[in-house]
This record gives sequence, structure tokens and C-alpha cells, in this order.
Amino acid sequence: MKRAPRISYAALQFFYWAVNSAIYSFASAFLLNRGFSSSMIGLINGLGSVGSLLIDPLLADYADHSKTSLARILQFLTGCFILAAGTLLVWKSGSIALFLFYVLVNILHTIMHPLINEMNYRMERAGNEMNFGIARAMGSLGFSIMSAVLGVLVEKAGIGMIPVSSIVISVIMLVLLASLNTMMPKRTADTASEAGGQSGSVSDLLEFVKGHQQLILVALGGTFLMFSSHACGSYLLQIIMHVGGNAKNMGMALALSAFTEIPVMMLFSRIQAKLSSSMILRISALGYLLKQTLLLLAGSYGMILFSQLFQMISFALYLPAIVAYAHEQTTAEEGVKGQALMPLTSAGAGLLANLSGGVLIDQLGVPAFLWACLITAVIGAVLVVRYTETKRL
Repeated sequence: MKRAPRISYAALQFFYWAVNSAIYSFASAFLLNRGFSSSMIGLINGLGSVGSLLIDPLLADYADHSKTSLARILQFLTGCFILAAGTLLVWKSGSIALFLFYVLVNILHTIMHPLINEMNYRMERAGNEMNFGIARAMGSLGFSIMSAVLGVLVEKAGIGMIPVSSIVISVIMLVLLASLNTMMPKRTADTASEAGGQSGSVSDLLEFVKGHQQLILVALGGTFLMFSSHACGSYLLQIIMHVGGNAKNMGMALALSAFTEIPVMMLFSRIQAKLSSSMILRISALGYLLKQTLLLLAGSYGMILFSQLFQMISFALYLPAIVAYAHEQTTAEEGVKGQALMPLTSAGAGLLANLSGGVLIDQLGVPAFLWACLITAVIGAVLVVRYTETKRL
């Protein structure tokens, strides 16, 4: 029974990221089929990022102060997601309603992410044996499998399989969350008040920025790197279509990319025992450069597949390394601010990528879009390599 919470939580990560593949990575496939341009798809995804950026702080504050468990809050959000995703099968192609409800689906899915991550630590504090690295690796596995399967399903059964599969998997998540709720620590009014009260002791944002200018510059570099990652993920279908591929090919490329993340994330603690987090960040920055260069030069689907292998030395290294690096560069009293930088830069990168990527493709074409991604990766790599520093004592 000691492993039950860890297994259930890893399963939750698996299914959450499987839905992410359908709703986010297959957005272009679904929305292009429903009469939207690449620019409109970028606007939909961009508005989803804006909505989540606005709602996340309010939701986090509520979760910190509420006696309601995170599992219960996530059950409510998952139920709303299922209803919203169901309407995607109803609305007319190109309609305002379809536009708005896809934005809503995007927001509902995104705002679950920090709550699911926080569940790991609350369960750990309650005495459960947890391993976030392995659980997150299972998320990559879920993304990988879903990408491969959904690419085939779309080809054989139609584009409607994207929302249908999301709904089916979300129902499974509801069952898992009901089980996890019984394993979560009970929150009393005193516990919730104590959790909320801790945030007031942290120094204000301006003081934090002044004291951690190099960390801010590293985070800025990460924003440029994540821009290239988000942009190519959102418009991978258009990139593959440019060399003669289709949605099935995109699914296989996404599956390969996500699958390469799994061993790296599972073994990150061993990698960190041999290399500092700053060195790992520098390696990941160079990994992004290599991947973007290969995508730009790709003249065939096979070359695009080869570029996806470099996910293991770019995103798969960057994600855990930046969390560890921020922890090393901040004190215990500043830790929340340090960690908050990372999801904010990722969300900001996603917003910019979605708003500009579609316009670039529609107005200038895929090659110009890939050049823009490479240039942003170069800027990001320069900032990360230049401003990462060794662990503070």
C-alpha cells in the first residue's frame, strides 16, 4: 500500500499529459480542419495562455487558503473540461462559439498543471513516498503514446477523435482523483490559514529582482529557448506538411520527441550528481540550438524525426535543471519567487509563440518561421550560457 499513492499520482500525470497532447499539440490539426487559419489558431492558443496567467494566481491563492483538497478542486475543473470539450463536437466550423470554447478548453486544462504538481509535495509532506521525477516521466510517456495513437485515430476515424479521446481520458482522471482524494492529507482551517500566511514573509518583487539579476537574465534566456520550443510544438503540423507529411506523421514525431524525455527525466538525479545544474542548463541551451538548426535544414520527414531526438538534450534537461538551479540561487525565504519565475517565463513564451507563429507562417511561410525560431534560440542560448553561475554558498 505504500506504493499506492506514488503509482496513482504517476498515473494522473500520465493521463493529464495524454490530454495535453490531444488539446494542445493537435490543436492545429483540429482547428485547421474546422476552418481556422494558422493566425487564428495562434490567437486561440494565445488567449488560452492569457486566461491561465490571469486565473492561476487567484486559483493558487484559493487552493492555499481553502479546506477543499486539491483532488476535489481538480475534480471540479476536470468536470468543467469534459463539458467544454464535448461542445467542440457540436459547434459549427469557423464559428465564434467554437473559437471561444476552444480557448476555454485550453484554459481549463492549463490551470490544472500547478495544482497537479503541488499534489506531489502535499502527499509527500503527509508521509507518502513520492518521486516527482518518475511521475513526470510517466507524463512524457502518456504524451508520447497519445501522440502516436491519436495520429492514427485521426487518419482512420476522423478529426472528431481529438475531443472524444480527451473526454474519455478525462473521465479516467476523475476516477483517479477520487482515489487520490482519500490519500491526501486533511486540511483544517488552521492548516489552510498557516499555508496562506507563509507567503507574506517573502521580500517584495523589486527587492528580489535587484538581488537576483543574473537569475532573471537566465530566466529571460529560458523564455527565448521556450519560445522556440512552444512555437515548433504548436505548428509542428505545418512544418511537417511543408515537407509533404500529414497529421499521422505529426503524431509519430510528437511521440518520438516525448519518448526521448523519459529516460533523461528518470535519471536526472544521477546526472546532477556528476554535473552542476548550471552546466546542465548550458548543455540544454546548446541542445535547443542543435534541434532548431536541424529543423531549419530539414528537407524531409525523416530529417524532422531525427531532430526530435535532440529533445533529450534540450527540453528534457532544461525542465528539471532550471527548477534545481532556481532552488540553488535563492534562499528558503525566496524560494517561492524563484520557482514562480519558471512557469511565468514558459507561459509568456507560449503566449508570444502562439500569437506570432501563426502570423509568420501565414504571411512569410514555414522557412521564415523556422528562421525566427532559430534566432530566438540563439539569443536564449547566449543568455543562459553567459549568466548561469555556480551554486551560491
